[in-house]
Amino acid sequence: MVQVDIFWSYALGAGFAASASRQLKEKDTPFQNDYFTYTLLYLSCIFAPSGIYLLWQFPHWETMQVATCHGDLPAWLVALFAITNITQGILGFWVSYICIKAGRYYWAHLQWFLFFLCFSC
Repeated sequence: MVQVDIFWSYALGAGFAASASRQLKEKDTPFQNDYFTYTLLYLSCIFAPSGIYLLWQFPHWETMQVATCHGDLPAWLVALFAITNITQGILGFWVSYICIKAGRYYWAHLQWFLFFLCFSC
């Protein structure tokens, strides 16, 4: 649903970074490595399009019964939804990367865990 995809995409980005923490510890930049590229490809080629598809196909369900048809969805909301499905994942990856570089692996893993928890509540 639109309301929880922000938490979900952040958790995905943070989880991808935490999963590669041993390898990312050796990287000098968070955005110029294979792990970030894979994360970005997943978010932009699979996660965001699936969310947009569901929003377009089932607006009533995706908006928790706020919108009943496509006419109820403002274009800016759909664009913002598509953008945040990617940018929040990048943010999650970056925050976990910062934790990893500081040697705080627990905090890096806590990022994805807490945001998945928020997603499920």
